[in-house]
Amino acid sequence: MPFTVTACFEQYCAQQVDLDPDEIDKAGQSLNLLKGQIAQLPGRDNAFPPLYDYFDHCGAFARRTKARPLDRVGLMVLLNGMYTASQPDPDGGDRIRVTRSNSPLWAYTRAGDLDSVQVLAMLQTSLSNVWQYQNAAPGPEGKTVRLHLQAAPWTFVIIPAFPVSNRQREIEYYLAPDGQGAWQRCDPRRVQKQVTELNRFHRGRFAALVRLMKTWNAARMPLCLNSYHLEAILLNAFTGRIAMTDVHHNLALAFEDLAVGIQNPCPDPQGLGPDLDQAIPHTTRIQLSQAAAQAAQTAALALEHESRGDHHQAIDLWQALFPGFPAYAA
Repeated sequence: MPFTVTACFEQYCAQQVDLDPDEIDKAGQSLNLLKGQIAQLPGRDNAFPPLYDYFDHCGAFARRTKARPLDRVGLMVLLNGMYTASQPDPDGGDRIRVTRSNSPLWAYTRAGDLDSVQVLAMLQTSLSNVWQYQNAAPGPEGKTVRLHLQAAPWTFVIIPAFPVSNRQREIEYYLAPDGQGAWQRCDPRRVQKQVTELNRFHRGRFAALVRLMKTWNAARMPLCLNSYHLEAILLNAFTGRIAMTDVHHNLALAFEDLAVGIQNPCPDPQGLGPDLDQAIPHTTRIQLSQAAAQAAQTAALALEHESRGDHHQAIDLWQALFPGFPAYAA
Protein backbone atom coordinates (compact mmCIF):
# COMPACT_ATOMS: atom_id res chain seq x y z
CA MET A 1 0.00 0.00 0.00
CA PRO A 2 1.67 3.27 -1.11
CA PHE A 3 1.66 6.01 1.53
CA THR A 4 4.06 8.38 -0.27
CA VAL A 5 4.07 10.17 -3.59
CA THR A 6 7.34 8.53 -4.58
CA ALA A 7 5.95 5.04 -3.90
CA CYS A 8 2.84 5.84 -5.95
CA PHE A 9 4.89 7.03 -8.91
CA GLU A 10 7.11 3.94 -8.73
CA GLN A 11 4.04 1.71 -8.80
CA TYR A 12 2.30 3.75 -11.50
CA CYS A 13 5.30 3.81 -13.84
CA ALA A 14 6.01 0.10 -13.38
CA GLN A 15 2.42 -0.97 -13.99
CA GLN A 16 0.94 1.58 -16.39
CA VAL A 17 3.60 3.78 -18.00
CA ASP A 18 6.87 1.97 -18.68
CA LEU A 19 6.92 -0.93 -21.11
CA ASP A 20 7.01 -4.38 -19.56
CA PRO A 21 10.59 -5.76 -19.74
CA ASP A 22 9.38 -9.15 -20.97
CA GLU A 23 7.39 -7.46 -23.74
CA ILE A 24 10.45 -5.43 -24.70
CA ASP A 25 12.48 -8.63 -25.01
CA LYS A 26 9.78 -10.30 -27.11
CA ALA A 27 9.52 -7.28 -29.38
CA GLY A 28 13.30 -7.24 -29.82
CA GLN A 29 13.34 -10.93 -30.73
CA SER A 30 10.44 -10.42 -33.13
CA LEU A 31 12.25 -7.48 -34.70
CA ASN A 32 15.39 -9.57 -35.27
CA LEU A 33 13.26 -12.31 -36.83
CA LEU A 34 11.64 -9.79 -39.15
CA LYS A 35 15.01 -8.38 -40.23
CA GLY A 36 16.14 -11.90 -41.06
CA GLN A 37 13.02 -12.48 -43.14
CA ILE A 38 13.41 -9.18 -45.02
CA ALA A 39 17.10 -9.90 -45.67
CA GLN A 40 16.03 -13.01 -47.61
CA LEU A 41 13.49 -11.21 -49.80
CA PRO A 42 15.87 -10.08 -52.59
CA GLY A 43 16.96 -13.68 -53.11
CA ARG A 44 13.49 -15.21 -53.27
CA ASP A 45 11.37 -12.36 -54.66
CA ASN A 46 12.42 -11.07 -58.08
CA ALA A 47 10.40 -7.89 -57.55
CA PHE A 48 12.33 -6.95 -54.42
CA PRO A 49 15.40 -4.75 -55.07
CA PRO A 50 18.79 -5.30 -53.37
CA LEU A 51 19.20 -4.11 -49.79
CA TYR A 52 21.85 -1.86 -48.31
CA ASP A 53 24.21 -3.37 -45.74
CA TYR A 54 22.05 -2.93 -42.63
CA PHE A 55 18.72 -1.81 -41.16
CA ASP A 56 18.14 1.25 -39.02
CA HIS A 57 15.85 1.35 -36.01
CA CYS A 58 13.59 4.36 -35.60
CA GLY A 59 10.73 5.61 -33.49
CA ALA A 60 10.03 5.92 -29.78
CA PHE A 61 10.64 2.21 -29.11
CA ALA A 62 14.21 2.57 -30.35
CA ARG A 63 14.70 5.78 -28.33
CA ARG A 64 13.20 4.15 -25.19
CA THR A 65 10.65 6.92 -24.93
CA LYS A 66 7.67 4.71 -25.83
CA ALA A 67 5.01 4.57 -23.13
CA ARG A 68 2.42 1.83 -22.82
CA PRO A 69 0.90 0.28 -24.74
CA LEU A 70 3.57 -1.19 -26.98
CA ASP A 71 1.60 -0.88 -30.19
CA ARG A 72 4.28 0.21 -32.69
CA VAL A 73 7.88 -0.73 -33.44
CA GLY A 74 9.70 1.20 -36.17
CA LEU A 75 12.15 -0.19 -38.70
CA MET A 76 13.83 1.57 -41.61
CA VAL A 77 14.60 -0.82 -44.47
CA LEU A 78 17.57 0.56 -46.39
CA LEU A 79 17.53 -0.14 -50.12
CA ASN A 80 20.55 -0.15 -52.38
CA GLY A 81 20.61 3.03 -54.45
CA MET A 82 23.07 1.79 -57.08
CA TYR A 83 22.50 3.51 -60.45
CA THR A 84 20.51 6.35 -58.88
CA ALA A 85 21.10 10.06 -58.33
CA SER A 86 19.15 12.36 -56.05
CA GLN A 87 18.43 16.04 -56.38
CA PRO A 88 16.04 18.57 -54.77
CA ASP A 89 12.62 18.77 -56.41
CA PRO A 90 11.46 22.32 -57.28
CA ASP A 91 8.00 21.35 -56.02
CA GLY A 92 9.39 20.24 -52.65
CA GLY A 93 11.10 17.11 -51.38
CA ASP A 94 13.73 15.27 -53.38
CA ARG A 95 13.76 13.30 -56.61
CA ILE A 96 15.61 10.04 -57.09
CA ARG A 97 16.62 9.56 -60.72
CA VAL A 98 17.28 5.98 -61.85
CA THR A 99 20.12 6.31 -64.35
CA ARG A 100 20.04 2.85 -65.96
CA SER A 101 17.10 0.95 -67.40
CA ASN A 102 18.62 -2.37 -66.29
CA SER A 103 18.53 -1.28 -62.63
CA PRO A 104 16.25 -3.39 -60.37
CA LEU A 105 14.58 -0.12 -59.42
CA TRP A 106 13.62 0.80 -62.98
CA ALA A 107 10.30 -1.06 -62.63
CA TYR A 108 9.20 1.48 -60.04
CA THR A 109 9.96 4.64 -62.01
CA ARG A 110 7.79 7.22 -63.66
CA ALA A 111 9.57 9.01 -66.50
CA GLY A 112 12.88 7.90 -65.00
CA ASP A 113 12.12 9.15 -61.47
CA LEU A 114 11.74 6.59 -58.72
CA ASP A 115 8.13 6.71 -57.52
CA SER A 116 7.92 6.25 -53.74
CA VAL A 117 4.26 5.20 -54.01
CA GLN A 118 5.25 2.29 -56.24
CA VAL A 119 8.14 1.37 -53.93
CA LEU A 120 5.77 1.28 -50.96
CA ALA A 121 3.32 -0.88 -52.92
CA MET A 122 6.13 -3.29 -53.82
CA LEU A 123 7.23 -3.45 -50.18
CA GLN A 124 3.67 -4.06 -49.02
CA THR A 125 3.18 -6.92 -51.49
CA SER A 126 6.48 -8.55 -50.57
CA LEU A 127 5.89 -8.24 -46.83
CA SER A 128 2.42 -9.75 -47.16
CA ASN A 129 4.11 -13.04 -47.98
CA VAL A 130 6.56 -12.99 -45.08
CA TRP A 131 6.16 -15.90 -42.70
CA GLN A 132 4.42 -15.40 -39.32
CA TYR A 133 2.85 -12.07 -40.20
CA GLN A 134 -0.85 -11.51 -40.64
CA ASN A 135 -0.94 -8.84 -43.33
CA ALA A 136 0.73 -5.69 -44.56
CA ALA A 137 -1.18 -2.47 -45.18
CA PRO A 138 -0.36 1.12 -46.14
CA GLY A 139 0.44 3.41 -43.24
CA PRO A 140 -1.26 6.78 -42.74
CA GLU A 141 -0.24 9.55 -45.12
CA GLY A 142 1.26 7.02 -47.55
CA LYS A 143 4.75 7.11 -46.03
CA THR A 144 5.06 3.67 -44.40
CA VAL A 145 3.91 0.08 -44.52
CA ARG A 146 2.25 -1.40 -41.44
CA LEU A 147 3.00 -5.06 -40.85
CA HIS A 148 0.59 -6.77 -38.46
CA LEU A 149 1.59 -9.86 -36.53
CA GLN A 150 -0.51 -12.94 -35.87
CA ALA A 151 0.16 -13.28 -32.14
CA ALA A 152 1.52 -9.98 -30.81
CA PRO A 153 -0.11 -6.66 -29.89
CA TRP A 154 2.34 -4.45 -31.74
CA THR A 155 2.57 -3.47 -35.40
CA PHE A 156 5.81 -2.96 -37.27
CA VAL A 157 5.99 0.45 -38.94
CA ILE A 158 8.34 -0.05 -41.88
CA ILE A 159 9.93 2.76 -43.87
CA PRO A 160 11.81 2.09 -47.12
CA ALA A 161 14.71 4.50 -47.47
CA PHE A 162 17.87 5.20 -49.45
CA PRO A 163 21.09 6.32 -47.75
CA VAL A 164 22.69 9.44 -49.23
CA SER A 165 26.45 9.67 -48.67
CA ASN A 166 28.83 12.62 -48.75
CA ARG A 167 32.21 12.73 -50.47
CA GLN A 168 33.80 10.86 -47.56
CA ARG A 169 31.27 8.05 -48.17
CA GLU A 170 29.62 8.71 -44.84
CA ILE A 171 25.83 8.52 -44.72
CA GLU A 172 24.64 12.11 -44.45
CA TYR A 173 20.89 11.45 -44.38
CA TYR A 174 18.21 9.15 -45.80
CA LEU A 175 15.51 9.65 -48.42
CA ALA A 176 12.13 8.20 -47.42
CA PRO A 177 8.64 8.42 -49.02
CA ASP A 178 6.96 11.81 -48.70
CA GLY A 179 3.43 10.52 -49.33
CA GLN A 180 3.19 12.16 -52.76
CA GLY A 181 5.42 9.94 -54.87
CA ALA A 182 8.63 11.87 -54.23
CA TRP A 183 11.11 11.54 -51.34
CA GLN A 184 11.93 13.51 -48.21
CA ARG A 185 15.08 13.77 -46.14
CA CYS A 186 15.23 12.22 -42.69
CA ASP A 187 17.77 10.82 -40.27
CA PRO A 188 16.48 9.07 -37.13
CA ARG A 189 20.08 8.66 -35.96
CA ARG A 190 20.24 12.37 -35.15
CA VAL A 191 17.31 12.48 -32.75
CA GLN A 192 18.34 9.09 -31.37
CA LYS A 193 21.74 10.53 -30.48
CA GLN A 194 20.27 13.65 -28.89
CA VAL A 195 17.82 11.70 -26.74
CA THR A 196 20.45 9.13 -25.73
CA GLU A 197 22.96 11.78 -24.71
CA LEU A 198 20.40 13.86 -22.81
CA ASN A 199 19.03 10.77 -21.08
CA ARG A 200 22.54 9.78 -20.04
CA PHE A 201 23.16 13.28 -18.67
CA HIS A 202 19.96 13.09 -16.63
CA ARG A 203 20.90 9.57 -15.43
CA GLY A 204 18.07 7.87 -17.28
CA ARG A 205 15.40 10.20 -15.94
CA PHE A 206 14.72 12.16 -19.13
CA ALA A 207 13.24 9.17 -20.96
CA ALA A 208 11.17 8.33 -17.88
CA LEU A 209 9.85 11.91 -17.78
CA VAL A 210 8.95 11.78 -21.48
CA ARG A 211 7.04 8.53 -20.97
CA LEU A 212 5.02 10.05 -18.12
CA MET A 213 4.22 13.12 -20.19
CA LYS A 214 3.17 10.96 -23.13
CA THR A 215 0.83 9.02 -20.83
CA TRP A 216 -0.83 12.27 -19.74
CA ASN A 217 -1.01 13.44 -23.35
CA ALA A 218 -2.55 10.20 -24.67
CA ALA A 219 -5.29 10.33 -22.02
CA ARG A 220 -6.47 13.61 -23.57
CA MET A 221 -7.35 12.10 -26.96
CA PRO A 222 -8.63 13.25 -29.35
CA LEU A 223 -7.33 16.66 -28.24
CA CYS A 224 -3.69 15.70 -27.76
CA LEU A 225 -0.32 16.56 -29.22
CA ASN A 226 1.61 14.33 -31.61
CA SER A 227 3.90 12.32 -29.31
CA TYR A 228 7.01 13.05 -31.40
CA HIS A 229 6.23 16.77 -31.22
CA LEU A 230 5.82 16.52 -27.44
CA GLU A 231 9.15 14.70 -27.17
CA ALA A 232 10.87 17.37 -29.29
CA ILE A 233 9.57 20.17 -27.04
CA LEU A 234 10.87 18.41 -23.94
CA LEU A 235 14.16 17.61 -25.66
CA ASN A 236 14.70 21.30 -26.35
CA ALA A 237 13.54 22.35 -22.89
CA PHE A 238 15.71 19.98 -20.85
CA THR A 239 18.87 20.46 -22.90
CA GLY A 240 21.25 22.70 -20.97
CA ARG A 241 19.53 22.29 -17.61
CA ILE A 242 21.12 20.81 -14.52
CA ALA A 243 20.77 17.04 -14.16
CA MET A 244 17.48 15.84 -12.70
CA THR A 245 17.67 14.24 -9.26
CA ASP A 246 14.28 12.55 -9.71
CA VAL A 247 11.43 12.52 -12.21
CA HIS A 248 8.16 13.61 -10.61
CA HIS A 249 9.61 16.79 -9.09
CA ASN A 250 10.28 17.96 -12.67
CA LEU A 251 6.74 17.39 -13.94
CA ALA A 252 5.44 20.88 -13.12
CA LEU A 253 8.38 22.34 -15.05
CA ALA A 254 7.76 19.95 -17.95
CA PHE A 255 4.10 20.98 -18.16
CA GLU A 256 5.16 24.64 -18.17
CA ASP A 257 7.63 23.92 -20.97
CA LEU A 258 4.89 22.18 -22.90
CA ALA A 259 2.44 25.05 -22.46
CA VAL A 260 4.98 27.51 -23.87
CA GLY A 261 6.45 25.16 -26.48
CA ILE A 262 3.10 24.40 -28.09
CA GLN A 263 2.68 28.06 -28.96
CA ASN A 264 6.16 28.44 -30.47
CA PRO A 265 7.77 27.02 -33.62
CA CYS A 266 9.23 23.57 -32.99
CA PRO A 267 12.04 22.54 -35.37
CA ASP A 268 12.34 18.84 -36.11
CA PRO A 269 15.28 17.49 -34.03
CA GLN A 270 16.46 15.69 -37.16
CA GLY A 271 17.18 19.10 -38.67
CA LEU A 272 15.96 18.11 -42.12
CA GLY A 273 12.22 18.64 -42.32
CA PRO A 274 9.73 21.44 -41.65
CA ASP A 275 8.78 22.60 -38.14
CA LEU A 276 6.64 20.04 -36.33
CA ASP A 277 3.93 22.58 -35.44
CA GLN A 278 3.16 23.70 -38.99
CA ALA A 279 -0.14 21.85 -39.34
CA ILE A 280 -1.59 22.68 -35.90
CA PRO A 281 -4.55 25.11 -36.14
CA HIS A 282 -4.36 28.19 -33.93
CA THR A 283 -7.41 27.22 -31.86
CA THR A 284 -6.03 23.74 -31.21
CA ARG A 285 -2.68 25.22 -30.25
CA ILE A 286 -4.37 27.47 -27.68
CA GLN A 287 -6.44 24.62 -26.23
CA LEU A 288 -3.41 22.36 -25.87
CA SER A 289 -1.38 25.15 -24.27
CA GLN A 290 -4.13 25.92 -21.78
CA ALA A 291 -4.44 22.23 -20.84
CA ALA A 292 -0.70 21.99 -20.23
CA ALA A 293 -0.70 25.23 -18.21
CA GLN A 294 -3.54 23.93 -16.03
CA ALA A 295 -1.64 20.66 -15.53
CA ALA A 296 1.43 22.66 -14.50
CA GLN A 297 -0.60 24.42 -11.80
CA THR A 298 -2.00 21.12 -10.52
CA ALA A 299 1.46 19.53 -10.48
CA ALA A 300 2.95 22.52 -8.66
CA LEU A 301 0.20 22.33 -6.02
CA ALA A 302 0.80 18.60 -5.60
CA LEU A 303 4.50 19.22 -5.08
CA GLU A 304 3.71 21.91 -2.53
CA HIS A 305 1.53 19.51 -0.52
CA GLU A 306 4.24 16.87 -0.69
CA SER A 307 6.86 19.31 0.57
CA ARG A 308 4.66 19.95 3.62
CA GLY A 309 4.33 16.22 4.26
CA ASP A 310 0.70 15.99 3.11
CA HIS A 311 1.14 13.01 0.80
CA HIS A 312 -2.57 12.14 0.84
CA GLN A 313 -3.61 15.46 -0.72
CA ALA A 314 -0.64 15.40 -3.10
CA ILE A 315 -1.55 11.92 -4.33
CA ASP A 316 -5.16 13.00 -4.90
CA LEU A 317 -3.91 15.82 -7.13
CA TRP A 318 -1.64 13.50 -9.12
CA GLN A 319 -4.67 11.21 -9.58
CA ALA A 320 -6.47 14.13 -11.24
CA LEU A 321 -3.65 14.39 -13.80
CA PHE A 322 -2.80 10.76 -14.49
CA PRO A 323 -5.63 8.24 -15.11
CA GLY A 324 -5.12 5.10 -13.05
CA PHE A 325 -2.68 6.73 -10.64
CA PRO A 326 -2.63 4.78 -7.35
CA ALA A 327 -4.80 6.04 -4.52
CA TYR A 328 -3.36 6.85 -1.13
CA ALA A 329 -2.81 3.61 0.84
CA ALA A 330 -4.83 1.65 -1.72
